Amino acid sequence: MNSPKITLLTLRQLIERIGLSKSAIYRRMDPKEKLYDPTFPRPVKMGETTSRWIESEVDDWLEHLICEQRGNAA
Repeated sequence: MNSPKITLLTLRQLIERIGLSKSAIYRRMDPKEKLYDPTFPRPVKMGETTSRWIESEVDDWLEHLICEQRGNAA
């Protein structure tokens, strides 16, 4: 059985890909923050201090954000 390849992004790669700062990313993941976004991709914990984001989930989030802002809800 061939499983689809999963590509993981580091925080640095995520920052580069979506153009948000580290603090802006973490504010989107914190329900207590004004910028909280429940649709923002959650990281995969690889250890106590290491997290990665699934590239396809990030791409889906970006696509949804763009469509939503342009009135083409996906």
